[in-house]
Amino acid sequence: MSRLTLRKFTQADFAAYARIVRAARGPGARYTAADAKDYLGQPNLRPRRDCFLAMNVGRAGGYALVVPELPIGRAVIEWGAAPAEARVTAGEALLARCLAHAGGLGAKLAHVSAQGHDREAAALYKRLGFAQVKRQWQMRLDAARWKAPAKAKEGITVRRLQPGEEALVTGIQNRAFGGSWGFAPNVPEELRYRLRMRGSRVQDALILEVKGAPAAYCWTRVNKGKGGATGIIWMIGVDPAYRGQGLGRAMLEASIADLKRRGATAVELTVYADNAPAVELYKAVGFKRIYDIDWWEKRL
Repeated sequence: MSRLTLRKFTQADFAAYARIVRAARGPGARYTAADAKDYLGQPNLRPRRDCFLAMNVGRAGGYALVVPELPIGRAVIEWGAAPAEARVTAGEALLARCLAHAGGLGAKLAHVSAQGHDREAAALYKRLGFAQVKRQWQMRLDAARWKAPAKAKEGITVRRLQPGEEALVTGIQNRAFGGSWGFAPNVPEELRYRLRMRGSRVQDALILEVKGAPAAYCWTRVNKGKGGATGIIWMIGVDPAYRGQGLGRAMLEASIADLKRRGATAVELTVYADNAPAVELYKAVGFKRIYDIDWWEKRL
């Protein structure tokens, strides 16, 4: 970008934001201004304060969004740029601006991610003083070939989440993942919004009960594209009080079966590579690693 300038996001920028997201995701990506408005409307996001656009001759060619997670002392930076040849120039300027902004908000750490094969992003992060600290695996299951267990686990029931029960999920989630790397405690208000975003329904979250007591949850959705429908497992967890009883596998298998009923021919999820119990569970059910996501950290 030859005449690069940065400015704050405005209410008139949803279409520009969506265009950059599509370009950054690659050919065939679907993402509309309505999707952008929906995403940026989440209760924990303040795009007019925390989102920046890289401008070149009046046209937005890159964006960066600071997602503050101050209860755990960090801010996550999401960014993208187009066209491809302007990515490094726009990315460096945007990330530098976001680092200063995140520090001003009170964050002590900044985190940013990139796919493991993205050497260009890795070089950029190193140049800005980031260090790689974590790796996630994106895993995929061929749901069309997957078969549900012949016999369901005894003593459990699985039902759909009902409106007004969001605190039930956030309670299990916070108990299950509290203290884990990168996990910011969730609040019912945020989950309530996310379960009603475009393409989502409250009933897409499942609750596993043991003798009527909620013990595990799984939050899913189905993304439909030209190549078919892919089920996404956003979050899955077991209340620590019920661990060691095989409920994680039971919840996972019930969720896969539900996604298949909703038309998914594949199911994907993301897991930290060093979470050995979860990785082994997913492999045992049939998931395979398809690519890596590296997380980078910089102290502010």
